[in-house]
Amino acid sequence: MKKLFVMIIIAVILCMGSSLGNADEQFTLRCKINFGDTKDDVKAKEELPIKRQTAERITTESGTVAGIYVHSINYSFDDSGKLVSVLWEKDSKNTLIFDDFSSLSENLCKKYGNPINTDKDINFLIKGAAIEDLQFEMRYLFPIPGYGPLMLNEWTITGDNNKNMKIDLLLYSLGSEDYRLRLSYDIYTDEELALLQEENAAENAKIMNDL
Repeated sequence: MKKLFVMIIIAVILCMGSSLGNADEQFTLRCKINFGDTKDDVKAKEELPIKRQTAERITTESGTVAGIYVHSINYSFDDSGKLVSVLWEKDSKNTLIFDDFSSLSENLCKKYGNPINTDKDINFLIKGAAIEDLQFEMRYLFPIPGYGPLMLNEWTITGDNNKNMKIDLLLYSLGSEDYRLRLSYDIYTDEELALLQEENAAENAKIMNDL
């Protein structure tokens, strides 16, 4: 009986360990939110009120985060319901949004070091949600004067267990006095980066062969 009780306790501990292991705590975000968290985890931890929820995303109400006012924070989940991407959004017709970009960039540098594109132009193949947001706008909206990216800083943070984090801080314009500030955090694996590198190399080789 005692042996059976011990086995049950061990099984419970193993199950708890497996459950807790779903969240990747090496990249802790605001409110102690982690990649791998479920929707319920994020809703329990997030301090801003939740505005809406879909099968793939949770969107917060507006509020002050990291010293700046944002219109929303979007948490995106994979098919298994685990957090894989976070996107902060702020839109403004005031050029003071440039100060918000500078403030976020300065504080991100303090926490993660200089961005990878500080010293030279690096086309890092992993594109986060902030850059995808701009690409969506460029694909579906007609180009107009003053339209396009204005400032971009990118960070890559190498983690353990084949997990890495990409941070994109982007300011772009949709025209005269219509600005979009985006900050995203995305998790990716070494295999995902290697696959993109192979595809990029093959594409470049085809281009060179055509010349």
